[in-house]
Amino acid sequence: MSHSTDEIKTADHWEPTQLIKRIPQLRTLAAETNGVASEPLGEFPRHAASLTFRSQSGVAELHRDFADLFYILEGRATLVTGGGIVGAETIAPGEVRGESVQGGKAQLLLSGEIFHIPAGLPHQMVLADGETVAYFVLKIQENG
Repeated sequence: MSHSTDEIKTADHWEPTQLIKRIPQLRTLAAETNGVASEPLGEFPRHAASLTFRSQSGVAELHRDFADLFYILEGRATLVTGGGIVGAETIAPGEVRGESVQGGKAQLLLSGEIFHIPAGLPHQMVLADGETVAYFVLKIQENG
């Protein structure tokens, strides 16, 4: 059976040590902007992978159709999930942002841990003063 080149698939492989070597560059970029920098690693039909560094807390988020899977590579942060989004605004179809998550559950994110945030769940990454976090993100289409 013959296959056209369109049908040939390859595997992607990201070693934690290779990802950690990219963090200093993202740290520099984050310092020049709003305290967060991301590097896309791959776009696929129903998911995308990226590497993110942050030195500032994020805004509250809700993705109607996408789950987030975080693998913490370095540092620590608090993830607040559930509850409601204060000052919620729809910024794109199915994408809501706001000031903070109120009434959610706080969980400490530590290096080596993996967190899954299902589609439709409000969440916010909160950093204490002076803390940073670097993580691999897999954004997975669950709905739509």
